[in-house]
Amino acid sequence: MKDRLDQSFGPSFWLLVLEALSGGFFVSISRSLLPILLVNSGYSLQDILAFNALSGLMALIASKIVHVRVKPGKAKTRLLLVHILERLLWFSIPFTASFAYILPFIVGLAWTSSFMTGIYLNALFFTSFERETYKKLLGYRMITGSVSSIIGQIVLVIVLAAIKSYTRYLVLYAISFLGGLAGTVLIALSHATPILERPRRSTEEIEIKAASTLLMLVMLFTVTNLVGIAWVPRLMKQLHAPDYFVGLIWLIQTFTNIFASMFWSRLDIRLYRYAIVGLALTPILVILINYPLLHLGIAVVYSFSIVGTNLFAGLAYSSIVKKLGIVRASIMLTAANALSMLIGGLIGAFLAFNYVLVFITASVFSVAGLFIALTAIPELAIISPVYVRMYSRILYMTSITSYNFMVFMTREAAKTVLKLIAFILTFILLFIIYRTIYYLQMLTGGP
Repeated sequence: MKDRLDQSFGPSFWLLVLEALSGGFFVSISRSLLPILLVNSGYSLQDILAFNALSGLMALIASKIVHVRVKPGKAKTRLLLVHILERLLWFSIPFTASFAYILPFIVGLAWTSSFMTGIYLNALFFTSFERETYKKLLGYRMITGSVSSIIGQIVLVIVLAAIKSYTRYLVLYAISFLGGLAGTVLIALSHATPILERPRRSTEEIEIKAASTLLMLVMLFTVTNLVGIAWVPRLMKQLHAPDYFVGLIWLIQTFTNIFASMFWSRLDIRLYRYAIVGLALTPILVILINYPLLHLGIAVVYSFSIVGTNLFAGLAYSSIVKKLGIVRASIMLTAANALSMLIGGLIGAFLAFNYVLVFITASVFSVAGLFIALTAIPELAIISPVYVRMYSRILYMTSITSYNFMVFMTREAAKTVLKLIAFILTFILLFIIYRTIYYLQMLTGGP
């Protein structure tokens, strides 16, 4: 406890705030440039969505490995290694874009390393800061990250406009790589250290709260993934908005993030339910409103809602981290993004031909996420605590049953596939042996 309090608003606090300045610049360029690079390299929208699904799956597998194989103790070195690896993998993408069989795994590894960095950074924050300081740290990091994202977007536009050859992608990823390395240096200079422990089983009440929060976040983050897929086609194809209008939407969101971070970080956590409501309403508003200029207002609401939801996610797990465990809290907070990326990628790949269906699906997820928030999350619920406990328990038991069923079906399906492969290989081998004997008989003049 004393170690945490000693970190409050000290040098380590501000170094980690500045790390978000570096990280925001790196993320802004590397993530925004990826779809542009892929499209110009000949990959379709379905390909890009399939890449996202694969990336989410790889990240979930990696998270499970960390959960099972975690090495207890200080993990500052591991954090720095993953931090550097993330930047190297993203930097390697333009060099492998022409290799269609390699690129999906490189992109998957890049996203996986990003999620792994998130796990270790969350562990660092949970270890080093008390809840109120943690809340302010997240708020300041979102502000600085948004500012550097704007700078990153400006650099992105300038380089893309100035250089017309493929070299522009190499230049931009080199710039983002160098900017990202500054964050690694800042973490190294910080005295804050993530301390990992072996996952432990907590009380049923904590397990229920953690599972309910995770399920709500998966639903809502899936909404953001689906909205990101379909909003641009909705604006340009159906509402006939010009190209620059789409850029204006993203710019407004980035600017709004700065003020939204200051706004939410000062409010009581119970008021964060309005962020959930706003996020849940976004896909419905986008599909119902046909006047493009009003979408600028939707972008403001959407940005405010995302910031509030992300802040709540961190605060929800920080409130139970001592009982749930640092490793499990960090992994669950990061796994929500990875699982939503997998779900969003799969749904988007199947429904990309009709963005209206994508929005309808996003609306279903948004309503489900909002229902969970208002009935099963104690800090957000609008019903009696007695019913909150009952609904959250039902949700938890249903989730556990569904998970066990899926694991069983996956295991049985894998066994069946392996048996089928073994049968086919045996049949092929017998056929080869039979034909070999037949030709030997023919060659030796046999019957």
